[in-house]
Amino acid sequence: MKEKLTKLQALKAMTQFLEIYYEQTKSDDIGSLLGDIDTELFSDSQTADPAAWKDWTGSVNAVLNGQAEERLTKLQAYNSMRSFLEGYRKRTNSDDIRLLLDGMEIISDRNTVDPVAWYYWINSVDKALKEK
Repeated sequence: MKEKLTKLQALKAMTQFLEIYYEQTKSDDIGSLLGDIDTELFSDSQTADPAAWKDWTGSVNAVLNGQAEERLTKLQAYNSMRSFLEGYRKRTNSDDIRLLLDGMEIISDRNTVDPVAWYYWINSVDKALKEK
């Protein structure tokens, strides 16, 4: 059976994914978002901005669509990230987030407009799963 991610592991995978993107772009919008979703300083599995955790869990729940599942597949976690980023983009009107989302659009089974995005996602998930 393929290993699934908890909500926190999926958030950490998203953080890793965004850190890679930030290193490539130095986007202020991505940097600001990373500050909001940072979990490293908090032992209660919360983000630096509690509203970000609420938004994250809302995105996960929307993707799970009422399923009783507590863990997410890599694709469900990816779609949760896309949903979360879309909400963030709408609130901030960030062109950088829009550009990121454009490359993350899924065009076929586990293939994105920018195939490198899926590659970085899988690596980010693998790292998050190892942290447990």
